Amino acid sequence: MNISLSILFLTFAAAIWLGIFSLKEASNQYFVYLEQKKQAQEEMLAKGKEIQEIVTEAGIAIGVVALSEQNIIPPTEAEKMITESLEKIGKNSERLGRIAKYINDFRIKEQRRRR
Repeated sequence: MNISLSILFLTFAAAIWLGIFSLKEASNQYFVYLEQKKQAQEEMLAKGKEIQEIVTEAGIAIGVVALSEQNIIPPTEAEKMITESLEKIGKNSERLGRIAKYINDFRIKEQRRRR
């Protein structure tokens, strides 16, 4: 009878130990998941800020072009502002910055041809 009770208690102890071990492992995995989720959210926030800056600078450049064509902003000042916007776009996305520069160069050529 004592041997049976001892085996029963050993079985319970082993089950409790395995339960605690698996609970610890599960909690560790959950904390790793939370950390990965936090990093992903931070990356998404950073990308969102980059996109916001690109869109803002593109809007500024387009607005400056429109105001320059209406002679509200002097052409030299407009070119400086557009160049600043293109540089900021290029810092966030090199390819998009090159495309924006090509569009601006085309705009300048067309503008000169019309004059």
